[in-house]
Amino acid sequence: MPSRSITLCTCSQCLLEDPDGCFVPPKKKRAHEKRDYFARLNEARQSRPNMSRTESPGVQSTPPPSSQPQLLHRPVPDFNAVLVVVGTLCQYLVAWTALRGRLGRNTTNTLLRGLGFILNFMLKSIFLALATAGIDLPVPLVHVPKDIRTVYVRIGIEPTLVRTPCCPRCFLLNPTGTRNTRLCTWKRSRLSRTTCGALLLKMRRKRGQLVQVPTTYYTYQPFEPWIRWMLSRTAFENELVATWERQRQRQTIPQEMHDVHDSPFWRSLSTYITTPYDLVFAVFIDWFNPFTNKIAGHVASAGVIVLYCLNLRWQVRLRIDNLFHAGMMPAPNTPDVYTISHILQFVDNMLPFGVNGRIIPTPLHPQGTLVRARVIPLIADLQAVRKAAGYTAPTSTPYCTNCKGLYSEINSLEWRNFRNGSEVRQQSQAWKNAETITKKEELAKRYGVRWTPFYDMPWWDPVRHVTLGWLHCWQEGVLQFHLRILWGFGRTKRAVERMTERTGDEDFGDVDVQESANELADLQREQAEFDASQVSDATPPPTSESERDKPGMAHASRSTEPLYFTVDEDDWDWVENQGGDSKTASDPFPDAFDFSEDDRTEFHTDLRDILLPSFLSRPPTNLGDPGHGKLKGDEFLTSFNHIFPLSVPKLWWQKGNTFWDALLDNFYHLIGSSNIIASFSTSPTKAQQYNVEYLAYLQGVQTLFPLWNLVPNHHFALHYGDLMTFWGPIPGLSDAKGEEVNGILQRFPTSRRLADMPYTMMKSFLRRARLEAKIYDAEFTDSALNDFASLLDPRSPPNSPSVPSRTVPPIEEARFFQIGTVLPGSHYAAVLQYLQSLGQNWSSFYNFPQPHGMPVLAHAGRNCKHLTIRKRSYSTLTTHEADSHIQFTHPTTGTRDTGYIEAIWELGLGGVIQPFILVRRHKALHPSEEALGPYLTYPNFRCRLVSTTHSDELIVLEPPHIITHLTVLKLDVGVFGLKRKSMVVCWALDRGREE
Repeated sequence: MPSRSITLCTCSQCLLEDPDGCFVPPKKKRAHEKRDYFARLNEARQSRPNMSRTESPGVQSTPPPSSQPQLLHRPVPDFNAVLVVVGTLCQYLVAWTALRGRLGRNTTNTLLRGLGFILNFMLKSIFLALATAGIDLPVPLVHVPKDIRTVYVRIGIEPTLVRTPCCPRCFLLNPTGTRNTRLCTWKRSRLSRTTCGALLLKMRRKRGQLVQVPTTYYTYQPFEPWIRWMLSRTAFENELVATWERQRQRQTIPQEMHDVHDSPFWRSLSTYITTPYDLVFAVFIDWFNPFTNKIAGHVASAGVIVLYCLNLRWQVRLRIDNLFHAGMMPAPNTPDVYTISHILQFVDNMLPFGVNGRIIPTPLHPQGTLVRARVIPLIADLQAVRKAAGYTAPTSTPYCTNCKGLYSEINSLEWRNFRNGSEVRQQSQAWKNAETITKKEELAKRYGVRWTPFYDMPWWDPVRHVTLGWLHCWQEGVLQFHLRILWGFGRTKRAVERMTERTGDEDFGDVDVQESANELADLQREQAEFDASQVSDATPPPTSESERDKPGMAHASRSTEPLYFTVDEDDWDWVENQGGDSKTASDPFPDAFDFSEDDRTEFHTDLRDILLPSFLSRPPTNLGDPGHGKLKGDEFLTSFNHIFPLSVPKLWWQKGNTFWDALLDNFYHLIGSSNIIASFSTSPTKAQQYNVEYLAYLQGVQTLFPLWNLVPNHHFALHYGDLMTFWGPIPGLSDAKGEEVNGILQRFPTSRRLADMPYTMMKSFLRRARLEAKIYDAEFTDSALNDFASLLDPRSPPNSPSVPSRTVPPIEEARFFQIGTVLPGSHYAAVLQYLQSLGQNWSSFYNFPQPHGMPVLAHAGRNCKHLTIRKRSYSTLTTHEADSHIQFTHPTTGTRDTGYIEAIWELGLGGVIQPFILVRRHKALHPSEEALGPYLTYPNFRCRLVSTTHSDELIVLEPPHIITHLTVLKLDVGVFGLKRKSMVVCWALDRGREE
């Protein structure tokens, strides 16, 4: 068939799609020209609205008499331009649905075609009705692309990515192979005789032909195009300038650190950060399974490198539109300590920015300004830290980034021989210069250090700038080890086998530690015979005593030198087998511990009955059974900080046995240190308190659980006190956001071909990041697009108040009052009294006659069931009991108290709709009753016992008075020896976050 002839069309619609016009068939071009002709004719008619039909264009019409009203002729919008906006709205909607809903390409393309069909069918129907009425106009069309890839290009969210061939085994970029075999020739050292030998090319069918293609690609995003795009955003630049101005105007050093900006680390950068455009980035490195399910048989590992800008406020720092996704390491293999250097491409990309910087134009500096950028803190789990920073495995000697201690001395709680950054840099350079593998391994074994590209950054300190990812080290490390190994809720098979070997009990998992005294003595004698020749690991004597002087709970002084590191749960296979041999015949406690069946049943019942706020996920009520699957890090933190303190103490309190007292003491010190490390505010005093609490916890572990040695997690967590002193709050440098990025990448639809999955996932992630940046910034020229952006992303602007009060015109306030609900007398009187206590002279609606000139408080308003404050939902007791229990600041006394929300009212106050929260205080128990429980003795549980009956006092609060939700457990009569029902309330959800 002959080729279809096309011609260039320069009509208004085609010029909108392409500034140079579009090539279309001649018939379509004539239709476009006809449409433009009628549009111009219609515009010409509208430009002469007062001309009569009998007047000629050259004759001026007589103006109408002044007594006759003149018609206001509004400008008629360009209908074609309106349709262009409609098409753009459809494109943004489909792109948002595809990227947030993770739709495949075929599904998204079908959605595009369906939207285009519906809109054009509607237009045809409207114009058909007009033609029936005698108005014959050409039918305009909404042009919606039929392919989602075209949408990504048109709305400007296509990222700049580079795919470079790399070796599938050693990950060398752009490798060179031998001419005959196409094998990788990289060697681990210059004099090594062994090459990598991986196959670099493979055959793939393209367009019916077999062609050679690289086996593996490495995908990365160049830094310069990304930072130019980021600095073109007005919102991003305003954030940088605002943070810079706040830091520059700060007069004093804050005693309480709420972010890294308040820390000594940030002050140490004063010679570098001299403008808002001197940027500091933290880097997160981790690996994940792109198939999400190991059980299905797909065991693979893909790596992610993500950077986030520390110059931004913490409220916006971790939004994905502000993250720099530097690269995706190819699957299925992970690099080792030698080959990790090949794919740390972002270091080379950012070195020029860290030394001399680049001139980049911004909205505030169209001619350009000097921009510098440096990567400083490395945040990762143990596997990533030891590879990226060049440190050896946790079982090596030395094994810590700060200490030179031996792994064989892991049970020692005193570390005095600290590493030095300059010394570590020299050791890494010596490893790099070694010409044989034998020499390299000898140096690595001696110093525990290897070289990586991080050492090319002259400003990077390999000791001070390596931080512990607290998600992996604390939540999935220390807390998980305590729950599963020490307490026995889900011990691994290897742990059970080891306990069986030590105790000689084949059914150890069902051991009841509440055996009789004779049985316990027999167990101790049997254990003493088993390891009579063993010598316990020596631990240094404590330097100070515990506040309550409990057995095995002595506190020790801690050094204040900065220390850091992390560990991952995946290393448990080797740490579980490091069982301790510290049991002696003189130990007063059993060799192993497990919950009794009755305690387990009561514990599981409490997990089911505890009232949790709606935003918290409840741990499985069959905790410890294999059926509930793996817990996440935040579930471990929720369980220990907010749930277990309500349940565990009533199992062990006042059992008349030193062992149970010591167990409760050990648990108390763990919770005390966990609450400090989880806080969003810290200080040197709190860091020292953490050191004391955590050291007491470790001493208790060694005494109560002699079957188990301490593991690297425990040692690395010893350094968190120094971390808090140097970096500020630990959650401010959390690795949790990196894990969230892993989850987002896993859920993107891919072809499931390992060679292409990293590229597809990274491209989808960057498209979503750019789309969310456009939506959040809302810098469109068309108001309809800005309104649509606020619909797609209802997040509050960065500086919007967190309280839901709003200003309204008088007519709306009157209507609000008219349709409102009348307040009960007690509620109305309480609100009126509260306003008058603030010095506001409001008069009661029920006063007759009303005082002259005094505003009257409306007696009707909106009765709300829920109220959102700081992104948390608060409800009344009858609506959602778990969301109604709160901790608050008393508006009169300024003290903190607890209670529940009885009612939420919105009232009109002279042009402002203001919410008021009416709270009933929790009724306190008599001091003699409260003393029967454990919470006065253990204040760091952050709990108290209260009565189930409420107080008669009704307190009126405003949103700023509310501090946090509570977790609540209702207790039956007889618990703790109380002769009436009671409740335990816990306010550990108050983590000191500053808004």
